[in-house]
Amino acid sequence: MPATDSLVEDLTQRLESFTQYGYRFDGPAASEPTALAAYALMAAGKNDAARIALDWLKETQAQDGSVGVTRAEQRPAWPTSLAMAAWNQYQNATSSTDYVEPITNGHMWLMQTEGHTMPRPSKSSHDTTLLGWPWAEGTHSWLEPTAFCVLSLKAIGERDHARTREAVKLLLDRQLPGGGCNYGNTFVLGQTMKPHIQPTGIALLAFAGEPPDPRVEATLKFLQREWPKAVGTASVCFAAMGMSAFDRTPDDLSERLTNNFNRLTRLHGERIGAYKLALMSLAAMGEKNPLIYRA
Repeated sequence: MPATDSLVEDLTQRLESFTQYGYRFDGPAASEPTALAAYALMAAGKNDAARIALDWLKETQAQDGSVGVTRAEQRPAWPTSLAMAAWNQYQNATSSTDYVEPITNGHMWLMQTEGHTMPRPSKSSHDTTLLGWPWAEGTHSWLEPTAFCVLSLKAIGERDHARTREAVKLLLDRQLPGGGCNYGNTFVLGQTMKPHIQPTGIALLAFAGEPPDPRVEATLKFLQREWPKAVGTASVCFAAMGMSAFDRTPDDLSERLTNNFNRLTRLHGERIGAYKLALMSLAAMGEKNPLIYRA
């Protein structure tokens, strides 16, 4: 068994033992880690365990179709896109129709939600007229929630929807001149913003299946340069996923993830949170990661 396959099995076995999925081992269940855990479990063939996560998301969904960050916090509802994508993945894997209504309701909410646009202040700023999705309703469109919505819409077959296409334009516009991106700004007070690893990896996931673009290539090269410097679990994993989306999985992926897992084990023992377990599992799948859109 390849090292990454063995690692995926170890990680998903741990996830399978959870009854709720949070950012911390002893923390409350939250929608983002629950959706990512469902994805990881489904990819490992553990559909019964995945249903625990998927049903939790279904029960958390509000009447307007949104899925809040936790059951106690229905707003902001940016995790709606990840919940939709996870439900859709289960339907594709099992031919189940149990999540048709949650997907439909989530889609309606997503299409009604818009980031606040405004006249572009200057040619040197990012294009503030482009429409994407915000972290919180009524605020400006930012990179990560927009990327997650693009992932979701592509997953449910709406790659060519007008909102998807404009969101991709927004993500391209938010790439920095030297490659990479941060939370969404490009220039502030005359200064070029610094790129960060985690949002760059998330953006690359959203660019999967898009036509070649020099801005994306520059971002890939930035991530390949910065990969050895990635330290935090989310940065390491989203960086690996972003490169895998373009078939550039790092040669040392298994070693890096194993070292990260061993570090977390030294710090937390068996009490590693579901969020980090799910991220490591998905990253270890390389090009087989189900979050990666394949046309």
